[in-house]
Amino acid sequence: MGFAYNALTINGVSTATLDFDCLVETNSPITMGKKKDILHEGEMVNGVLLQSIEAYEPVEKPYVFYLSNVTKDQARKFKALFDPTGWFTPYDDPNIKHYYYSFTMESEPLDDVDGYRVTVTFLCDPFEYEPEKVVTLGTSIVNHTNAPMFPKLEVLGSVATQQTLTIGAQTMIFKNGIPTRVWVENKLGAQNVTNNSGKNINSQVKGPFFVIPPKKTVAVSKTAGITSVKMTTRWGWR
Repeated sequence: MGFAYNALTINGVSTATLDFDCLVETNSPITMGKKKDILHEGEMVNGVLLQSIEAYEPVEKPYVFYLSNVTKDQARKFKALFDPTGWFTPYDDPNIKHYYYSFTMESEPLDDVDGYRVTVTFLCDPFEYEPEKVVTLGTSIVNHTNAPMFPKLEVLGSVATQQTLTIGAQTMIFKNGIPTRVWVENKLGAQNVTNNSGKNINSQVKGPFFVIPPKKTVAVSKTAGITSVKMTTRWGWR
């Protein structure tokens, strides 16, 4: 059976629940997402010029597993835990998810038993995430983390005239109003605005998508035709 100590939950399955010996040697060390800022050296400038880029590099997180007294079928069960992309939660940080884009797996046989020492290195999102929650927005949002947050918004209303939603310094204009509800996906790489039927309505919207900056409190305001705004939080830590 798997061992509970240092167990890793991978795509919803804990290594502690496996029906063969699987030990996680150590959890990955602390990592921190690095901004993709560009440094320019100029002959007439002391130091460097900083070009700030609002994007972050991925991080690598290695884990070492020991599979002892395992058959080939059991080794295949272990490999089946790892989808091409997915998430994992460490034993010592049970309320956090790490999302990975890809992984590498290297193994070598153990000397004294039938088994393997397996090193899995995940290429991860630069942030580690708290559980998502749906909250109704008030007059402000507090980002308690050190990473930007890209929420999903459900904007409710019953009006066919132009409406606006402002969060911090960003204002989105809904040119045709909010007939029932509008979904605003602000996640980088997936930014999109859809109506209640799932139809893309980006052409009916003006303004930037929303990002809640780290360690900031930002004000929220809306026009009267927007009855409420629900936010799916994605609080992450660098």
